[in-house]
Amino acid sequence: MSVLDRVRIETAVQRYDLALDLYGVAGPARRGLRRELRTNLREAAGDGGVRPALAAIGSPEQLARESAEAVSNPTRPAWSQGLAWALVAVFLYWLLSLWSTFAFMDGVLASGASHEVTGGITLLPGTEVSVQHDATGVMGGLVMRGPFWLTALALFLLVLTIAGRLWRPLRRSASGYAG
Repeated sequence: MSVLDRVRIETAVQRYDLALDLYGVAGPARRGLRRELRTNLREAAGDGGVRPALAAIGSPEQLARESAEAVSNPTRPAWSQGLAWALVAVFLYWLLSLWSTFAFMDGVLASGASHEVTGGITLLPGTEVSVQHDATGVMGGLVMRGPFWLTALALFLLVLTIAGRLWRPLRRSASGYAG
């Protein structure tokens, strides 16, 4: 089997593994499913080539969805999914703070104030923006104090909990899952 064929097989296996992780399949089960897929693809590639073997499994993501339904543990949290959404939420929060700072600076420039203007942003507790406009240019500064970072941390933890469904292990006894 050529190096390119091995890369094609490994790419399909890694796509399968990522999709299994996103569907909440636990690590040991994922390793077993990965090993099984890799072995089956290598055997099929030896019989008829890599391209037909990959075509026979179809989409690795669809295969992962079907495999995840078979081995799914309804009491397991989705850590990867929760972490991804939490990072997106914090990024958007920081983007909002940057956008709000520029909007504040634009307001100071539009007012024509020639002295330093300092103020806070209502939506972002703990932020303070200072802007000074004179004939030579514009100077601006953004200070983020404790409440800003605590809000970002609270947002991160809230989204991680909701998107990752971290309460699932707590419901183990109520669900009757014997997995």
